[in-house]
Amino acid sequence: MVGLDVTHQVILPLNLFKAIADHHQHVAMDTLHQAVQFYNAFYSQHDAEVGQVNGCYGHNVLAFVMLTNPELFSLQSGRVRVAVNGLAQGQTMMQRKNVIYPQDGWHDDIPHTQVCLQVQAEACKQVVTPP
Repeated sequence: MVGLDVTHQVILPLNLFKAIADHHQHVAMDTLHQAVQFYNAFYSQHDAEVGQVNGCYGHNVLAFVMLTNPELFSLQSGRVRVAVNGLAQGQTMMQRKNVIYPQDGWHDDIPHTQVCLQVQAEACKQVVTPP
């Protein structure tokens, strides 16, 4: 799992997606470029760094980079749950220590998930940037 705390560390510039769309000449690439422009406009209003880079977060791209270049990430294994109510509703949480949590849902039969905790942001950008 590559969470938002990690993907928000990698902002990919719009010109990268434009170069990919120009290179591949496919409607899917044009659609991707348009989506990135939309997200850039949205995130630029909420994060000055996104506006400064003129790009967007590398959410889905980083999941693929993690598969091809796992050495660029620090991982930890643990049980993962999503809060379904209360103040933390929608928050993804990992049982990072072998302790008993007071809330329901942390049973021993829940499988462990590999969770990315750190990323080498500049190295990841190099992986996806064309030569």
